[in-house]
Amino acid sequence: MKKESLTNRNYYVTANVTLSNGTTLKLGKKDFYLSGNNLVDSADSGDFPVGVAIAKTASLSLVNDDGRFDGYNFNAARFVIFLNVRLSDRIETIKRGTYIVSKKPATASEISLSLLDKMHNADKTYDSNLSFPCTVKELLSECCQQCGITLGDAMFPNADFQIQKAPSNATYRTVIGMCAGIVGGNARIDENDLLRIITFDKTFTNTTIYDGGAVKNWTNGDDLDGGTLNPWTTGTVIDGGTLSNNDYHALFSIQNLQYDVDDVIVTGVKYVEDETEYMSGQDGYVITIDNQLLSGNAQAGVEAIGNQLIGLRMRPFSCDGIANGYATFGDPVEFIDTKNRVFRSFVTDIEFVFGGSTSWSCSAKSAEEDASEFIGDQQTAVEQSKKDIEKKLSAYDVKLKQMNELAANTLGFFYTEEIQEDDSVITYRHDKPTLADSKVIYKTGVDGFFLSVDGGQTWKAGFDSNGDAVLNILYAIGIQSEWINTRGFTAKDNNGNTTLRIDADTGTVTLEVENFTLKSRTIEQIAKDVVDGTVQNNVTIPNYYGTYVPTLQNYPASEWKSEEYKKHDGSIFMNFSTSQVYMFSGTVGAWQELDAEKIVNFERVFNALTDNGKQEGIYMQNGHLYINASYIKSGQISADLINLKNINVTNSSGVSTFAIDNYGNVTLRPNTFVLANGDTIYSVAEDKASTALSNANRYTDNALSDLDIGKMSKQEIIDVLSDNSSNKGLYLSNGNVYMNADYINTGELAGWKVGIKKLSASGAYGEVTLDASTGEIYSETNTGIYVPGYGTLYGTRIRGINLYTGTVHASSASFNKSVSASSVSADSVSASKKVTAGTHIEASGHFYSIGTGTDLADLSVRGTKKRILPTKNYGTQAFYCYEMASPMFGDIGEASVSEDGTCLIDIDDIFQESTNVRIEYYVFLQKEGDGDCWVDKKEQTYFTVKGTPGLKFAFEIKARQADYEHMRFADASETAYDRAIDTDMPEPDYSESLEVSEPDYEKELLNNREKIIDEMGKIS
Repeated sequence: MKKESLTNRNYYVTANVTLSNGTTLKLGKKDFYLSGNNLVDSADSGDFPVGVAIAKTASLSLVNDDGRFDGYNFNAARFVIFLNVRLSDRIETIKRGTYIVSKKPATASEISLSLLDKMHNADKTYDSNLSFPCTVKELLSECCQQCGITLGDAMFPNADFQIQKAPSNATYRTVIGMCAGIVGGNARIDENDLLRIITFDKTFTNTTIYDGGAVKNWTNGDDLDGGTLNPWTTGTVIDGGTLSNNDYHALFSIQNLQYDVDDVIVTGVKYVEDETEYMSGQDGYVITIDNQLLSGNAQAGVEAIGNQLIGLRMRPFSCDGIANGYATFGDPVEFIDTKNRVFRSFVTDIEFVFGGSTSWSCSAKSAEEDASEFIGDQQTAVEQSKKDIEKKLSAYDVKLKQMNELAANTLGFFYTEEIQEDDSVITYRHDKPTLADSKVIYKTGVDGFFLSVDGGQTWKAGFDSNGDAVLNILYAIGIQSEWINTRGFTAKDNNGNTTLRIDADTGTVTLEVENFTLKSRTIEQIAKDVVDGTVQNNVTIPNYYGTYVPTLQNYPASEWKSEEYKKHDGSIFMNFSTSQVYMFSGTVGAWQELDAEKIVNFERVFNALTDNGKQEGIYMQNGHLYINASYIKSGQISADLINLKNINVTNSSGVSTFAIDNYGNVTLRPNTFVLANGDTIYSVAEDKASTALSNANRYTDNALSDLDIGKMSKQEIIDVLSDNSSNKGLYLSNGNVYMNADYINTGELAGWKVGIKKLSASGAYGEVTLDASTGEIYSETNTGIYVPGYGTLYGTRIRGINLYTGTVHASSASFNKSVSASSVSADSVSASKKVTAGTHIEASGHFYSIGTGTDLADLSVRGTKKRILPTKNYGTQAFYCYEMASPMFGDIGEASVSEDGTCLIDIDDIFQESTNVRIEYYVFLQKEGDGDCWVDKKEQTYFTVKGTPGLKFAFEIKARQADYEHMRFADASETAYDRAIDTDMPEPDYSESLEVSEPDYEKELLNNREKIIDEMGKIS
């Protein structure tokens, strides 16, 4: 298959489809258009990827011109995609996995589908209850289970690395990528929908490739010591490898090859946390890792990653080649340049186009860029508000669902028998027609059943005749056994919460359970029994304290009557000053000293309860019990003296009503405040206010009584009213009383209403306001203002009105929002955003592009481009433009093959100057009669056609537009100048002459004109 695939690109697509309503469809070759189908398997990181969870994408184009799919809804449909290619002896079918339609498609004659693989299940907020610290394997398994993804690798490098902290502000897909980054690789869903960790094989690119030189010049190439004839075992030994190239892709017939001049070799790995740098390896080409999972265990992490990456060699490159349907992300590749030099690398971005080509690239930065930064936290922008809790599937449910999908879409196998000398048979079931070409092999013999996924080099699973089984991951509803021997163990409840975990490396056992019983006894019962046993072992707790030796004459026995002694039998007293303990004997009527070792030390008990004084609500110090008032939440405090730094009293609603801070500031917020004599704040304030008002009235009455208004002049009255002219609102001048308008704040003046810096007047047609505070003249209603002449308004703004001027004349006009008019005429129109016209935009001159300096440069339109023309019988019709993937010009014509079988056609001079005919251009021929013709030669100024003498033909020439030769599918935001590349094109060799007979152009032109005249006569 690989041998034929070097030249065979005729792949076509088929698919098994399950719609969202459960309907299943089998789509064959005729259900898909030949174009519009592709698969992309790419990290899309911009750098050499480490720590990326890759989401593969697909685009499919369904045929629906006959309405065959009108009754189906493909939104969220599940496609199992197959690649098919016809080989010389069979049709090869390659499964490429399950994809989900990600965008709701429109139903039309062509249904275009955009699809994502199952990695999109992980594009949701990480919210696992997994306990930390944990291993990379445990976290990766948890993420897969939460997202309905089946983990395909039971073990992988660095799987036991200890993660100290849970990731935050991340999606499950990001966390899966972080786990893969710890391994030094990337995560990818394979063709069987299993999540795999993809790493890079350092031995492949570090293998020396020797140049054997040319056959005719054996002196070139590499020199090797071949040893001596005797003994022949000396000298250099070179492993020539095998004839098979199954382990990497050898790229032949490639185009558009670009590659760096040097290999990139990773010399170190670096991680930075809180400005602390952790490094493995040495300076040079250093990969900087951004990965939350390294936090708290960073140095061990970079060392583990460095073991996988340091020494990795790759060659950044990109090229296009023959379609390859079985290549995937991370595959090793080998390519050859035009000088037959061989290079090796890894493919990080690959796009397969059905019926087209395959694009390959390794996106590592060049060594000259000093260092590469690889982001393990891609897709870290996540929704902060969590969605409704989704139903959690167990790992068994996820695997069972995946196995059912495998069964529904599985391909057939091939069968081989290997007959032994005793006529017994070893059977093989494999995925390719021959056992040698197969990767997946099931081997059955008398000793057991075995599975290999690497062509039989190793057998990774199976069971033998003794009943012993070796499996990758075992999924089961239940396991019943005599014994289980395992390094680690994890148990989870139905919500996915870890309840029991045994660390495989440390043996630490972690329990997070609601209830725990041991031999039918709970932890509480066991603890109570232990306490009861301690009490029964004569550990005595004191109930009286002092700093003296207790007697019958001091406290507490001095308060007991002799007939009460028996009631106090067993009472305990502790002397804090000596730590001695005494017990009262009711029979003897005396205190007896006890063994202090059996007495609980209260200071130790209290400090244990308060975490050695860190919780200071209650504590003991120097034998005294203390209470920190900061921790008193309720109750009453009664004392002759309270010495506090601050006081804060709150009511039942938690509102502070009385507070004294550390600086002595007092704050009162009471509802009522009563003094000792029963007066309230309000009654005191009213008394004081009444007294002050009475005094003020008495003062003004006395002042006015001293004035004799009848004997006062106008000036004297004004001076009294204006405080001797200090208040200038009202004043007297030349015998007249004046009012200063600066002091008019309200009221009306002859129809005008005066406000603060405002003057307004109302009339039959509304109200007009002059606002001095904003410099505006505006109307609160739809009042019209007639502006006579062609004056200019300076420093004002007009809003909410209409201008009834007929025409607005201005050398320059600027509008913040929009202008609406049936016609706008101006020498210059400038708009910061866009100009919209209801019918059309007309310019007597031209539209000029300031950005490029050309007229109508890089015209871009959305939708279609068309020309409108009137027709005689069908009204006005639209004729659409023919679009190309690159800027090209074309020309058409017709000619005839001369009697000597040749025809030379000159390329128009204008066409030559407008295009680049120095590089490859295209000529298409159409025969117009019996015979044959073909393009024999293409030169810069002409091309020649050979064929049947006298055969008439039509031709079309297409050439790339000059200065835009390298443009192809430019981004819509770019211009041709952004994309165009100034490259020296090779000059063709025109030294070779070609003698051909010159056609009789005059005769042909005359015949053409006569033919056209005849056809026009028929039409009329």
